Amino acid sequence: MTLAWNPSPDEDVVGYNVYFGVADAGFSQVVPLDNVLETSINGLAAGATYHFAVSAIDVDGNESPLSEEVTFTVPQPAPVELTTQIYLDESEQPYAMTIEGNTSQDGWWGIESSLDLREWQPYVYGYGADVFALAWLHYEAEPQKFFRLITY
Repeated sequence: MTLAWNPSPDEDVVGYNVYFGVADAGFSQVVPLDNVLETSINGLAAGATYHFAVSAIDVDGNESPLSEEVTFTVPQPAPVELTTQIYLDESEQPYAMTIEGNTSQDGWWGIESSLDLREWQPYVYGYGADVFALAWLHYEAEPQKFFRLITY
């Protein structure tokens, strides 16, 4: 999320402090900045509403009163529908698996595989709000794997 503000009218301003937090006027974090008029705030929790205010710092280290507070609610990631299908041969043994899904917003997505749920390897990646499908053809030749879908 990028936060921008107008410059202080005072000529002796050398920096700004950006205050933010999840409670009204209960700022839990401060980001000291040089004399810039915008910054990126990363690591905000999806679905949470944050409150922001900015103060100016002059050459003597004096801090102005806080600006008016603004709020921003971090969007929730779009839901992804995911289905799997295991195909059995005539003797009821698995021979193939498909993973199909639908992302409802543009963005990168990926399917990763793991043998132990700790180390994940890329399996396939894609981009867009599209239906994607992955066929795992040599099912019987592969050891058991776990799959997960990630979105960016």
